[in-house]
Amino acid sequence: MPVPMKKSSDEVFRSNGEDLEYRSAQGSPHVTGEIEKPVPSCKQSIFLKIKGEAGGRQALGARISEILLKIFGKTNQKCKIEDLSILDGQYLSEFFEVLTKIFKEGRVEDVEPLNLFLSGFSEPDLSRLQNLSTHDKIGNNILSEGIGNSLKTKRRR
Repeated sequence: MPVPMKKSSDEVFRSNGEDLEYRSAQGSPHVTGEIEKPVPSCKQSIFLKIKGEAGGRQALGARISEILLKIFGKTNQKCKIEDLSILDGQYLSEFFEVLTKIFKEGRVEDVEPLNLFLSGFSEPDLSRLQNLSTHDKIGNNILSEGIGNSLKTKRRR
């Protein structure tokens, strides 16, 4: 089975071969940068707050919501890593790449809501997520440290 190549961060924020003109005509939130209807994912309202001026963070928030819908939309909306099916695993790498981008930029207005979102995971799942991020092809110290900080914050509560 061929190993998928790592996507650049620019590729992650683009549509995967879908017709953007069609999506735009349909008022897709992932083209307009606005989320018009609720996304069935954990702590979805947190990511509605990751918005800003046109483009930038607003588009990032929509992309996170899209990935979370793909990851968690087929479950009973539980934030549990073990609920992921094998097919959903491809989106986990995209999710890690988005998290890495947020942690790397380090904007408080983005990192704080992200930490609040991550606190919705159970402690064992956060640890599992951190381990996955460390061993994933796109895993890196920035991501591992960011998830680790979220885990420490959760333990203090």
